[in-house]
Amino acid sequence: MVRDVIGSILFTIAVLAFVNFVGDMAVPKRGAPQPMAVEPAPMPKPAPEPVAKTLPTPTPPPTQVAAANTLTDDTAKGKSIFRKKCMSCHTIDKGGKNRTGPNLWGVVGRPKGSAENFRYSTTMKLFGGVWSEAEISSFIAGPRSFVPDTKMTFAGLKNAKDRADVLAYLKTLAD
Repeated sequence: MVRDVIGSILFTIAVLAFVNFVGDMAVPKRGAPQPMAVEPAPMPKPAPEPVAKTLPTPTPPPTQVAAANTLTDDTAKGKSIFRKKCMSCHTIDKGGKNRTGPNLWGVVGRPKGSAENFRYSTTMKLFGGVWSEAEISSFIAGPRSFVPDTKMTFAGLKNAKDRADVLAYLKTLAD
């Protein structure tokens, strides 16, 4: 019986010594440096510097701008195209609610990413500047080419005449 008690005490001491040894290996003591058997982990990278409040505005290819400027705009046709391609996601009423996309009343000349209560992608919010006719034309030609992380899933209007007509219609949606 005494042997069992002594054996239990010795076993407990051995377990505590082992736990203490493992703890010392896992958590080095403050002060003296501990030798390391492995190469130290690289220092964490400093936090990235904040992104500028505005990103440079992409310049549309000259062919798109020239094509848009030389075409005769047809607002009636633009309205028809808009109704077929855009109305499922955008409203055009002054003060109207947003849908999947923002309300487009007064979009020409409006600051980018500024429709009230609409959640734009980060990149769109950081673009800065106002929507020019050339930028709108480039954007609706291929939204993901213009703003890579845009939430807009529309493939784009490939026909320059259609874009010019839609743009002519959008210009009528203002005070």
